[in-house]
Amino acid sequence: MGRAYENLVEHTERRECLERMVRMKLESEVVRLNEDNRDFKDQLHQCLSQLHQLNDSMTSLNASSSLSSPAASPLTSSLELQQKELQKKDVVLMKLLKQNRCLLNAKNELEYEASLLRGSLEEQKKQMTFMQLSLSRLQQQQFLNEPHQQHKQHHHTLVFMFVIENTCTNTPDQTASHTNAINKSSNRG
Repeated sequence: MGRAYENLVEHTERRECLERMVRMKLESEVVRLNEDNRDFKDQLHQCLSQLHQLNDSMTSLNASSSLSSPAASPLTSSLELQQKELQKKDVVLMKLLKQNRCLLNAKNELEYEASLLRGSLEEQKKQMTFMQLSLSRLQQQQFLNEPHQQHKQHHHTLVFMFVIENTCTNTPDQTASHTNAINKSSNRG
């Protein structure tokens, strides 16, 4: 009994240690993802501010120069390229933010499923123990009832043989009286 208790304590300590390690790993992953998320948000804000500055500068250039000016054209194309690059970066950042949210949701779902599985495992262990106890009780009852059943079967066989012997050698009236006497004695036993 003491050894079983020690094994149970050891198993529980190991399980708790593994749960702590998994929790620490998940928490560090969440911290890392939150830091990445913060960095992406900062980059997004920087890109948006640069985009606004470029828009402002383009607006001021367009207002100050005429449309036919040859010097405005290269500057405008450079600004348009920068705007396109910033838009691409914005799209990538939005995708990364969405992916980050999906990963956090998946982590939460996995933690929930793990807790459900732990509960289910405990319930199955309880059911298995109950079934093992029931099986051992049934086997014990069968073992205890077996000699009684054998004795009863042997008695019925002897009565049957006696009736057959008397039927072959006796008249019908004698056979009926013997059968009644046997039935009365078996009812008492």
